[in-house]
Amino acid sequence: MTRHLFAKDGRARLAELAARRPLLALDFDGTLCPIVSDRDRARMPASTRRLLVAVARLYPVVVVSGRARADVAGRLSGLPLAGIVGNHGAEEVGTSAPSSVRRWLTRLERELAELPGVEIEDKGASLAVHYRRAPRPTAAWRAIVAAVDRLPGVRRVEGHAVVNVVPKRAPHKGSAVSSWRRRLGADSVLYVGDDVTDEDAFALSGPRFLAVRVGASRSTRASHHVKDQSEVEALLAELVRLRTAPRRASPVLPLAALAASLALAACRRETPAPTRAEPSAAPVGSASAAPAPADAAPEARTPLNVILIFIDSLRADVSWTGYPRQTTPRIDAFRRDHCVAYANGYSLSSYTAKSVVPALVGEYPSAMERDAYFFTRYPDAKNLFVSERAQTAGHRTLSTQAHGYFLPTFLTHQGFDVSRTLPGGVDLKEVVSVTSEPLTKLAMEELGKPENTAPGGGKRFFAFAHYMDPHHTYEAHAGFERYGLKPRDLYDHEVLYTDHWVGELLEFLKRQSWWKETAVLISSDHGESFGERDHNRHGHELWESVIRVPWLLCVPGAKPRLVEDVRRSHIDLAPTIADLMGLPAEPAFRGQSLVPEVLGDRPAEKRRVIADQPRADLMDRRRAVIDGDWKIVAFGDDKAFMLFDLASDPWEKEDLSAKKPEKLAEMKKIYEEESAKIPLVEVLPGPDLKGAPARRRW
Repeated sequence: MTRHLFAKDGRARLAELAARRPLLALDFDGTLCPIVSDRDRARMPASTRRLLVAVARLYPVVVVSGRARADVAGRLSGLPLAGIVGNHGAEEVGTSAPSSVRRWLTRLERELAELPGVEIEDKGASLAVHYRRAPRPTAAWRAIVAAVDRLPGVRRVEGHAVVNVVPKRAPHKGSAVSSWRRRLGADSVLYVGDDVTDEDAFALSGPRFLAVRVGASRSTRASHHVKDQSEVEALLAELVRLRTAPRRASPVLPLAALAASLALAACRRETPAPTRAEPSAAPVGSASAAPAPADAAPEARTPLNVILIFIDSLRADVSWTGYPRQTTPRIDAFRRDHCVAYANGYSLSSYTAKSVVPALVGEYPSAMERDAYFFTRYPDAKNLFVSERAQTAGHRTLSTQAHGYFLPTFLTHQGFDVSRTLPGGVDLKEVVSVTSEPLTKLAMEELGKPENTAPGGGKRFFAFAHYMDPHHTYEAHAGFERYGLKPRDLYDHEVLYTDHWVGELLEFLKRQSWWKETAVLISSDHGESFGERDHNRHGHELWESVIRVPWLLCVPGAKPRLVEDVRRSHIDLAPTIADLMGLPAEPAFRGQSLVPEVLGDRPAEKRRVIADQPRADLMDRRRAVIDGDWKIVAFGDDKAFMLFDLASDPWEKEDLSAKKPEKLAEMKKIYEEESAKIPLVEVLPGPDLKGAPARRRW
């Protein structure tokens, strides 16, 4: 008999697992999603989806379903999963359907044609014979089993009112879970399922394997059970708590509390930064230094239209920085003809909610009014987007997005006359996973309207488009080169696909009457890790793999070139957009316009770069400062530091803090100097990270 997971021994096993490097493998129907009479109407509850997003950002999660992979992938689109396996473990990305399945389908359709209420589902790599609607289910089951057992080379897998017909030698759920454990380097596994079809996975045994069945049973190889799907949600909530709460004994987090922590708060206030002497002027080379005065004011420039294109999760190692795969051929061709490219561009943080809005405001996220949650909202009162500045000046502003974070509920639409978001990305409602083509068409539609691009009165327009497809999870696209099945291979395939549709948009722009009066800025909100410093995907840390990004400024009159000797970050994005559009210089901008150095009016001088990650409900505090080629990373409340020499070690393989104590002390002083200029905003109300000093919790 299985034991209840939330009894004392089950909770101890769960805590032990969470402290390791576990793989979380989950069934779909009956586990994440209720069993329904019409399988096409199956939907994961919104509360489960929110919890699964939170869990998947803390642990690698693989969903192993009996459905066809394309079917379940569509229902899980936009979730940050490590992988999706279909057909009871038999179908991965690129799996071809065995020819024998077609022959079985023909025979079963003929032999079962007279059985009322029986339906045969062709899942490509297997078949499923459903009898849930049969008026005499027992008789229907017997007839189905007899027909299936007459087929050659099959394995019969029974489930809730369904008989699955799978090739005899095809992988099953247990072998799929074992394969993903090895692939991801996990040292333990938590598997949750509800059906006979999950027994192959439950059969995996060992002290580091925890098998959990939905519903108690005397005839299962699972060791533990949860009572129902509400306890599946409680399990997900507990997994989040175990990775985010202080390490001490604590009761299971109530589901309502976890839901509240994933909701969005509103009330915030600003407090002064920790007491430090505020310098009277920013030193030369400071990330916050104002531009040096010129001998003579430059000639007034004609205001331009500005189009900002972000490609989510796009790493800095693209073809023009030496990456051997040609994954961005169309953007690269455009770059050679039109752009100044910074080889060392940086985002402000390592995930969307802490990088995009701060870049549009021109401030570090720690210094901004905000709530304390992963999908951070920045209230309108004290955060003036550059789009709002343009709108106030009478310019037209457009936002076309493929990321659910740009829905109005997250307040990211501030200052946009037109704000349209495709279903996709990490939208927690109806989602689709392939968005580059529809986003390009949506952007073309809005940019093709004269009321948007010819506002009259000498006014300009600012347009912002955010592409999503390189973001995990990865899909296959017909007609585009496939590099393999490793995560980086799948990612590169997505980048190549996205590059094609960004290229289509760029060609469209060049055909417009206003093209010669338009600047195009292309970058990313953050990069993506593939094992660098044992980190995968993005968020949580400030390694180079997640904060270095491509940074192209394509400005009429600028000489196309690659700039390799300086580092530039998105702290300069808002002042650059404002300068291009002829908006007044704003003292509120933390950075400075790059237009003078792009046009050659001012030499490109070295400046420090800061990456900033304040605490949030699923993130601990991090801050990094780069001075020349040296980088210091602070963890938590400045209790630990790492030191890297990016000149000799660009991917931070060796922490030099112990080997070079004098350099570490020097970089700590620089870190304190730069941090003193970033006011600290305390976020109220919000989840409290116990143990953090007062006024340093967020």
